[in-house]
Amino acid sequence: MKAEEALTHTTSKARPANSQLASRRSLIFGIVGSGVMSALLPRERVSAAIEGFTDGSQRRSVHFSNGATSTAWIKFEMPDYSRVILPVRINGRAVNALVDSGIGTPILDESLARALGLRKLGDVNGVGVTGIVHGQLVEGVTISFDNLAISTSHSELYDMTPFAGVFDEPIAALVGRDLFDSLLVDIDFANTRIAFRDPAHHSPLAGAFRVPLHEDKYGLRSVPISLEGRPPIQATLDLGSDRPLTIAPQYAASQSLLSNRKTSTTLSAGVAGNQEGQIALLSTLTMGPVLFSQVPFQVPSTWTFENRAIVGLPVMRRTRMVIDFTRDRLSVEPNQKAMSQPFRKDRSGLGAKRLSDRLQVMHVAKDSPAAAAGIHVGDEIIAINDQALDADYFKKHPRDGSLPAGTVFFFTLSTHERIKLTLADYY
Repeated sequence: MKAEEALTHTTSKARPANSQLASRRSLIFGIVGSGVMSALLPRERVSAAIEGFTDGSQRRSVHFSNGATSTAWIKFEMPDYSRVILPVRINGRAVNALVDSGIGTPILDESLARALGLRKLGDVNGVGVTGIVHGQLVEGVTISFDNLAISTSHSELYDMTPFAGVFDEPIAALVGRDLFDSLLVDIDFANTRIAFRDPAHHSPLAGAFRVPLHEDKYGLRSVPISLEGRPPIQATLDLGSDRPLTIAPQYAASQSLLSNRKTSTTLSAGVAGNQEGQIALLSTLTMGPVLFSQVPFQVPSTWTFENRAIVGLPVMRRTRMVIDFTRDRLSVEPNQKAMSQPFRKDRSGLGAKRLSDRLQVMHVAKDSPAAAAGIHVGDEIIAINDQALDADYFKKHPRDGSLPAGTVFFFTLSTHERIKLTLADYY
């Protein structure tokens, strides 16, 4: 069998269409953590007739050209260690795409879909932890690299303006399981590079730890983890989350994870709205034989997922990972330099949305330095340490709130009030 034939992945058969546009339902999970929003993660599919074909799940084909069985290493960007931005071509157009292992269907910005002339097929109701957001189902696209092309039966379209002021770079698309479901994905975080390989011709990472993957009913993959020596639970792998660890509130309550430790509040937000959760510090997290120490974790107030936790990029990027969804296995090689670095921890308690020339305060954490300084939700910060908040400032100071305790900042508000804030550990 040829490599491209072995990699063709087709699911769901076409059925006669009816005259009604489809209405579909996806599950979307978005987090704002220290000013960075994670990806939209479509989870659930509802079978529906759509103008000529019926889709029960994504149909896709994967093709390597010229007899290749792997791409070369592809450099990606990892701004502030918070997200993976990969240069791709979508229908021949070069764009920056956010990579997320949970996305089952490519998600496109409205402006990109218009530029590509994609035909609307139906509607999507995205259901997330913060509510419902409406989008559109559109024609499929081809995601390509130099010698690899992945074609999909459909895409989903959402208004990406909630990402404005959160990411420094424009994000036109989000891609995920279209890359992961049929390919062996080798991610070398230390060297910010990724390769996609035919699993029939390539083996997992030699000498690495092997961790089994479990597929849930939404097609998401999870790994067994243990929190401070407790019995293992399944945690979804989520490259789109900039939080190290997110824990289901039901599980956190059953294990008293928020008892007898210093806690505070944090903001969970997505395209559908905002929601407050709790944050604290975990002494140990183990994934297979790999031990992580002093791990910040978030507990949102609601939970819509099958697994009890989500492991995000800050944990994953401390390793080299070879992810093989085709055999449900994960190869993990710890990066000792990255493992020795402490997890980034916010010490300001200030959650803000970036506007063109200022920050608008969206959240003030309980018992935090921001609360002690008298900062309130709705305040607008126009200068920090007498420096204007232009694009250059944010590039040079991506996460000042995680600098060492004792660091002092002076904020100038739009009212011209000047406020002193001293960073401190508040959870």
